[in-house]
Amino acid sequence: MNIFGIYSKYMIPPNLQEHMIRVATVGNAVSSNWKKDSEVDVARIAKTLLVHDTGNILFFDFKTFPIENEDHWRKVQTLFREKYGDDHAAVMTIAKEVGLDDKSLYILDTMPKTDFEHQIPDDQPELQICWYSDFRVAPYGITTLSKRFDDLVQRRKKSGYSKNKIQRWIKMKEYGVELEKKLQEKISIQLNSISENDVNGFKKKIGEFKY
Repeated sequence: MNIFGIYSKYMIPPNLQEHMIRVATVGNAVSSNWKKDSEVDVARIAKTLLVHDTGNILFFDFKTFPIENEDHWRKVQTLFREKYGDDHAAVMTIAKEVGLDDKSLYILDTMPKTDFEHQIPDDQPELQICWYSDFRVAPYGITTLSKRFDDLVQRRKKSGYSKNKIQRWIKMKEYGVELEKKLQEKISIQLNSISENDVNGFKKKIGEFKY
């Protein structure tokens, strides 16, 4: 089965599909240009990122991000909530059901737990690439890591987050910037050259990744 078969089987909304494809586009560009290609598995990174947010419909905000056929997707949201309980459980269950390997499951389980207090060791480049790639994508498309974090901080300020919580996101950005510097040293292209222009090229080869 390819990723589109998975998206259909698990009723993943189109906008969520596009988000995961964009994140996987970044991850694929980074891993495909890794100087020591023996350190990373390009297919594993792509397949992992293509399912990394499959449970996000559980907390989808239909008011902020309108979607066609809203009634249908609200029913899907209810079904997901009844079956999985929370978004992380949904991601892990789906990942196991589609046959991802143990390393992929570890990456999916660890990505949400990573922050400036729980940093990724340098001997886990696949996890570093996946975490980084997720913070290169905004609702409108692929952006820079700094812009993405600035957007997240501003949105949290507008939402009335406490100063302590906002400060944590600022520290997350600092960690992300440092990680980006490390990754830049290990790849043969400029990280900020990865853009929305790369998405269509990635889509053309997306069928290569079988589950």
